Amino acid sequence: MKKIAFLGYPFIEKRNLSIFSYWIKKYNLDAFIYPFEVKKEDLKYIIKDLPKLGIQNTIVDTAYSKIVFDYLDVWTQEAHLSESVSHLCLNEEKKRGDNLLGKSFIDALYEIKPDFDFKGKKCVILGNGSTAKAIGFHLLKHPIENVHFIYRHKEKAFKNLKEIRGNILIKPWSELDSILPKADLIINATPLGMKGLDDLKIDFNLLNPSCICADVVFNPYQTLFIKEAQNKGHLTLTGLRLLLKKSQNEFKEFFGILPEVTHELCCELEHMKD
Repeated sequence: MKKIAFLGYPFIEKRNLSIFSYWIKKYNLDAFIYPFEVKKEDLKYIIKDLPKLGIQNTIVDTAYSKIVFDYLDVWTQEAHLSESVSHLCLNEEKKRGDNLLGKSFIDALYEIKPDFDFKGKKCVILGNGSTAKAIGFHLLKHPIENVHFIYRHKEKAFKNLKEIRGNILIKPWSELDSILPKADLIINATPLGMKGLDDLKIDFNLLNPSCICADVVFNPYQTLFIKEAQNKGHLTLTGLRLLLKKSQNEFKEFFGILPEVTHELCCELEHMKD
C-alpha cells in the first residue's frame, strides 16, 4: 500500500484531499491518505518520522511551503528559486522538496489556449511572493519579451526577486494602469479575492481584448477578478484549474498515472463548502 501524507495547520486544504481521494478511488489504487494537522514546532519531527511510517510522498499545505525548507536535504531548482515546496519525496537517507506550481501553470495555460505563442509576449504578475516567483521562473523559460512583477512593498519585492534571472521589471502598484494596456497575460498571484479578503480590482477597460487573465485563488472557485474578466470577454485561467493541474502533476509523480479531470470532480470541488 502506498501512503500519502498531507501536512497543514490549523487545517488542511480539503480540496487537495478530495482531489487525491477521488483519483485513488477512480483508479482503484492500493493507497491511503494520512492528513496531519501539525503545529509549526512539531513539523521537524513529523517530517523526520514519516519515512519510518512507510510514508514517502507528502503534499505540503501553503502555510508550510516555506518553513519545510529547514528540514530538507535537497530540493529542485524550482523549489529553490521560489523558496517554497508543494510536495516532498522522503526516505530514511534523504528528504527532497519540489514545487510543481510553475510547471502546472504553463500546462494549464496550454489547456485553455493550445496555440498560445510565448514569443514576444508581455506578462504581468501581481505579487512577488513564492507563488509569483514559481510562475515567473517558468514563464522566463519561454521567449517572452518581459515579465512585470507588481509590488506594494519595494524593499520586500526586490529582496524576494533577487535570484530571478531574465528580462524582468519590478514596478510599484501605482504604475499598474500604465502597464496594463500592453499586457498579453496578467496573473493575480496575491491572496486578493480569496474568501474573507478584499477583492482584486483593476481597470479592465485598459486591457487589450486578447489579454488572458489568470488567478491563483481557488476559494471561491470564481473570484470577482475572473468574473469581471469573463464579462469583458477575456480568456481566463481560474485558480481551481491551476490547483487541479498541479494535483494532476503531483499524482503522476507519486503513482505514475496522469489522472483525468472529470466533470464530476469539478462539480464536487465547485460546490464544496468550507
